[in-house]
Amino acid sequence: MTNYAIDKNIRLPLVIALTILAVLTATAVRDYLTIVVTMILSVFNITIAPPEFVRTIINGISALAIVFIYIRVFNKAIWPLLSHFTSYLVPNFSGIWHGYITERRHFERDGQDDRGEVYRERIDHMIPVHMTISQDFFQIGILFQSETESDLARGRDSDCTMAEIDCADARSVKLNHTFRRADMVGEVRLSLQASDGPATLAGNYSSSKQRIGYIELVKASRGIVYYCAEVKRAPNPSEPAIVAAVDPKVIRKFVQRLRTSLGKRRFDRVNAARIDRMGNEYRVTLIGAEELSALSLAQRKWLEEDLVGKHIWIELSQVRRHRRGETATYFVATESTRIDRVRQHLALELKELNLPLGLADLPPGKAAIDAGYPVSFLRERARLAG
Repeated sequence: MTNYAIDKNIRLPLVIALTILAVLTATAVRDYLTIVVTMILSVFNITIAPPEFVRTIINGISALAIVFIYIRVFNKAIWPLLSHFTSYLVPNFSGIWHGYITERRHFERDGQDDRGEVYRERIDHMIPVHMTISQDFFQIGILFQSETESDLARGRDSDCTMAEIDCADARSVKLNHTFRRADMVGEVRLSLQASDGPATLAGNYSSSKQRIGYIELVKASRGIVYYCAEVKRAPNPSEPAIVAAVDPKVIRKFVQRLRTSLGKRRFDRVNAARIDRMGNEYRVTLIGAEELSALSLAQRKWLEEDLVGKHIWIELSQVRRHRRGETATYFVATESTRIDRVRQHLALELKELNLPLGLADLPPGKAAIDAGYPVSFLRERARLAG
């Protein structure tokens, strides 16, 4: 953890106030503590005089102990609660933040130059990163990592060497910090926006490897699984869709929920139907085959350069069921802000992404089109039977 600075220095007044409160508390209970200590010493036939000296010593020791108790209680319990209602105190950045370095510029040596003195500018887009922040009222720990580069900071609580929270503008609180790793040092300057929707952090980033960039991060929501997936073409050459593969370990809890809902026997059937039709790999279709074929040559070239082979964040929320025609699909509802931007850039309609977990043929008379209903695990089997 790193001690951090703030332009409104409220920590010292707070410690002074808690110290005064601790002294008052110790004074109020001094007589009771004196009686207790005297009784304990009398058991061992120890007599201390004068009694006023004992009261003074007890008052000082108890005040010192109480002030540490008050500070710890405020730090661990009271401040996290107050930070949800007011930003006048130190804002609470604790949590996991996911997002991208939307653009990064850096310089590399030109391999064609024999002397190695020529550098060329390189621009990278949408590099997935995440930031883990562990914070209390007096200290902060920040771990800033790229998902596509070697993780040289794994196993350390923080790579933050200095941090500052700037509350000068209450509408845009700033979090600035420097970091140091085995291969580089750098600085990150972010502004917090939390008025509408989820909290976001956005700002500039630079490092000693002649890198500068702009970062956009969103705070992770409770209950949602975030996964950094590689974008690739579907393995089926007859349907050249663009998909994102998902590690089965990541969706284990969703698979277990569906198995609990359907029962093992029925789950095995719908899972086998999915494998037969889609293959054994779990994947999210980002751009369908029909959509891809309708794009121009320039648009498809842009996709190959800026999306295929790259990594994106996807958010997995809950198991749902969708009925269309004579087929029912069980899937995990999925979102990706990166794909939403890609589809907007290509003038494609925004649509809900999904990760299929199982397919089932509907009995005659039950064919219908409906929205993606969340699976109610305790009632799903009864609904299917009805």
